[in-house]
Amino acid sequence: MSNGFLIKKIYIKNFRGYSEKTFAFFEAKKENRGLILLSGSNGYGKTSLLDAIEWCFTGTIHRLKEDFYARKDKKSAKLKKCLIRHNGHREDVVVEIHVIYRGEELNIKRVFKKEDESLAFEPDNSDFLVNGKNLNAQKNIDYVLDEPIAKDFYERYTCSYEKNLRVYEKSRENIYDMFSSFFGGTKDIETIINNLDGDKKNKKIKGIIDQLDFKIKTENVPDYQKKKEKYEEAAEELNNLLNVKQGSDMDQSDSLSYPNHFYFKDEVVPESIIASEANLEEKVKDLKKQRVYIQNIKIIKNKFSVINLANQYKENLEKQKEHDDFILRIYRPFQELKQEIISIQGKTTEVIEDEKQEYRSYQRELLKASKSSIEGIKVLKELSTKINGIDDEQIRKFQSVDFLLKECHSFEEKLKGFSTADDELNALRAIVDHKPGFEIHRNKGFKECPLCGSEENFANENVILTKIAKDILGEIDTKRNELQLKINECQKEINSIFQFFYRYLSITFTKKLDELDNSTRNFEMANEFIKYCNLYQLNFHHVDEHKLKQKKSDLENNLLKTEEFIALEEKIMNDLADENEELFGMMSKHGRNLKREEFQLLDTNGKIYGIQLFLKEYLKVKEAFPVTMNLEEINQMDIENKILILDNWILHIETDEALKLKRKQVLALEQSYKESEGVRLQKEKELEKLKEVLKELKHLRNHWDKKMVESIKEPLQKIYRRINRHTNIQDINLLIEGKTTPMASLNANVNDEEVPATNILSAGQLSVMALAIFLTISMGQKDNEFKCFFLDDPIQTMDDLNILSFIDLLRTELAETNKDNRFIDQLFFTTCDENLERLITHKMNSFGVNYTHIHFNGYGDSAVLV
Repeated sequence: MSNGFLIKKIYIKNFRGYSEKTFAFFEAKKENRGLILLSGSNGYGKTSLLDAIEWCFTGTIHRLKEDFYARKDKKSAKLKKCLIRHNGHREDVVVEIHVIYRGEELNIKRVFKKEDESLAFEPDNSDFLVNGKNLNAQKNIDYVLDEPIAKDFYERYTCSYEKNLRVYEKSRENIYDMFSSFFGGTKDIETIINNLDGDKKNKKIKGIIDQLDFKIKTENVPDYQKKKEKYEEAAEELNNLLNVKQGSDMDQSDSLSYPNHFYFKDEVVPESIIASEANLEEKVKDLKKQRVYIQNIKIIKNKFSVINLANQYKENLEKQKEHDDFILRIYRPFQELKQEIISIQGKTTEVIEDEKQEYRSYQRELLKASKSSIEGIKVLKELSTKINGIDDEQIRKFQSVDFLLKECHSFEEKLKGFSTADDELNALRAIVDHKPGFEIHRNKGFKECPLCGSEENFANENVILTKIAKDILGEIDTKRNELQLKINECQKEINSIFQFFYRYLSITFTKKLDELDNSTRNFEMANEFIKYCNLYQLNFHHVDEHKLKQKKSDLENNLLKTEEFIALEEKIMNDLADENEELFGMMSKHGRNLKREEFQLLDTNGKIYGIQLFLKEYLKVKEAFPVTMNLEEINQMDIENKILILDNWILHIETDEALKLKRKQVLALEQSYKESEGVRLQKEKELEKLKEVLKELKHLRNHWDKKMVESIKEPLQKIYRRINRHTNIQDINLLIEGKTTPMASLNANVNDEEVPATNILSAGQLSVMALAIFLTISMGQKDNEFKCFFLDDPIQTMDDLNILSFIDLLRTELAETNKDNRFIDQLFFTTCDENLERLITHKMNSFGVNYTHIHFNGYGDSAVLV
């Protein structure tokens, strides 16, 4: 069964020529895939049935909508009647379609209630229900399929004679648009391109890029220029006002003289800044800039004396940290893991792992020698030589096996003199030789003889059967029996010694592996200890308690005494703290200056980090504000006087009312023109970005076009040749042309020459080409779940041979043998031609194609024939 989309039943009410009608397909059939043949005379409602399907699924009827909007008098209320309703009735229009989708039955329904029937061609003007749920958004088949097919439903899934006629009318641009809409690959891209670039066919429709460019030139640029001019005029007025002020009271600002010892390269007296030709804002900026520089020189001067102390303090903190880390990471762990550490000194994890692998291989070899054979004894001897620490007494006992083997071999050689080929004699000997076995068997509680089954005689301790066998063999065989018993005894003792030594080796290997596993665990426990030994440049394998105590003592001796350290810290804090107790250069985790009491609560790491921040900040200030004099030569009072004089000038300028108002105006105008400039630059940046996007989209479109042509060309030619068999035309080719404006052309290859297809093809051949195009695009949608296609009397102007070829093509596609490779699930085919109707039914019946046949006898009067 198909997991795709299959139409099962259609209910129509008050729609076009239908008052009320139900159509059912493939009733009483196991399969719902196949051909739906709709036959009957023109005007009996075949096309209206297809219109009902399109309207229910998409909310519009493409052919009727195009026709209505093409009318010049479409606003006439009279001409809006009977567009969709049956004979102008006011009742609701209802189309309800029962489908099978992914194996489940769904009910899809559309209802139109408005009076103005022209509104029925827009999906939002009708109710769309799925299984009774009225949808407010996505009111079309896309909701069910979760893929966009509604907007191109008419182009992709419907083929009719009137659509085929369009091929005559299409320009190269039209042909490009036709294929783009069929495949849908560039339609969205084309929409975006048109939105950006405008309609090149209609110059009045401007794109976003032209609109934005026009707005920048006519609005943003003039606005920026106007505001900048206003700012420059106000700035000039401010400068003139300052020059007037200079001659009056500004030269009487203070009796204090600016010290003439300059600390940096660009330092000048404030009067030089005031007398310059710069505008007022620039003068204020220069005064403030010089003040900032002098203020930072003050910091450099004041903090210079604490640098050496800070480095000394930091060095002691780092030694304290080294000491604390040593106690935490080395000294204490050694006390806690002393035995474990000592047990692995002189070893490495690699050597331990190698030993493990070695002893595991010994275990595997031992398992192969579990029996006391000559080979087994040899294996045990070899293993005993490979390992150290084996008990000499155990070796000596095991070596006695050699003597027993020789003795056993001697007895076996003597026993060969009694060998015989007589089976009866050998059987009697076996009974005699196994007398001890009979006794063991009886002692274990067995009551019956294992040979004859006798219970009475077996109970006799002398075992009558053995006695009889011995009597038959006679005294001569007693010597042989004694040899055999000696051999048995030797083998028994050999086996006993072998098994004992085997167990000894097995236990030895297991103990050794346990020791190695313990060593591995000890290495894991001591892993951190070993790592920190390396950091402290201690040889882990030679570490002992004495050395660690010596190292601890050395680290302690390197530290300042507690009272010295406290005094040093207090001195540094006094030099770095300001009146708010905030420390220069040190920032808290909250992004503010660290206070003295907060610093004193930090751990060693925190204090080291704080001092590093101070040193880094001091160096940063020193590099940013280079001084041309020795810091020792700079007078602290001169620094304070320079800052005071600069502050007086800045205050004098900024507090003058006239200057203050004009300055405020200049600042506002400056901000306004800079904001305008920012808007203009942003718009220009957006414009360039849109141009780049447009260029990239055109590149993508061209790439898609080439890919699309290659995918279409071969099946298009193949289908065309299959339908149109008697022709002098060798091929039909689709070609993509144009770089800025994309175009496509359909060319016919005649006598190895490419000519426009519409110029040379007959009406019938053009119909064949249109069908070939439709089927090619249908094949391209093979992987889609919606594979229902609608052919509305498409074969007009085609001759009988072309029609026969076309029907054979459909028959092959819909054949049961092709069910796993179909690009069509359901094909609705309408015809008013009785000969074609008979041809289709004959072909479908003859080749076992699943189909249903509905014959229309009048509008709303139809009969299901198959």
